[in-house]
Amino acid sequence: MTFFGGYLEPIPEYDPEGLDPKHCFFIYDSTGEVKPCKDVELFKQVLTFKKSLNWQIKQWVEGYDWCLMGVDEYISMLKDPPEWVYKAFRNQLKQRWRKQCLK
Repeated sequence: MTFFGGYLEPIPEYDPEGLDPKHCFFIYDSTGEVKPCKDVELFKQVLTFKKSLNWQIKQWVEGYDWCLMGVDEYISMLKDPPEWVYKAFRNQLKQRWRKQCLK
């Protein structure tokens, strides 16, 4: 288990003729399909970063839900984050509120 609370998987097979890590990750992130990759270590680093950032967003949502800080204060911790970070934060918050409302 890693510090983000999960396991680092899936790990693609190494293939010198496979896709570069950027394309392997894009395909995995958008479709869930794992393709053979030229640089498995770089793929693992990008996957670790993405899972870590998603875990951090989850922590921010819990802090926001506990009224510790506002959305803009959390987002300002990152310098010019991509739009998906905003969307992920808001989606996590909606999911958390739905779970609380359905109890």
